[in-house]
Amino acid sequence: MFYLGADNNLEYDIVRNVEQIKESYQGGCNVIIFIDRSSKYSINSKVFGENFSGGRIYRVLKNNDFQLLDKGEVFSEIEGFSENSIDSSNIFVLKKFIEYCKSNYPSKHYGLIVGSHGGGSRKIDTLLN
Repeated sequence: MFYLGADNNLEYDIVRNVEQIKESYQGGCNVIIFIDRSSKYSINSKVFGENFSGGRIYRVLKNNDFQLLDKGEVFSEIEGFSENSIDSSNIFVLKKFIEYCKSNYPSKHYGLIVGSHGGGSRKIDTLLN
């Protein structure tokens, strides 16, 4: 499970990492990706086949491809839900993603990688002020 908050200025790097995951996947396990994007930062339509904002869940397939599993509807019961703006910093969104993966892709073992949801690198003087 990859849980990626890319609705910030680190989107370029996160999407580039997703592209590398997609290109190198050889099968053998399920790789499920939740990615949260914002229209303020989303400029790449190549990796997912479209440019979008909001949260989506994808399954990585062999041969450099994705399967779109969900356009955010999985999170519709969470307070403040909007299809075009999912708050990936909300612990209930993370919980719902993990539950979704476990119920749809049962396994003996699971792994979770959480990426980003920060402001990225900043100058040291910005941090000290």
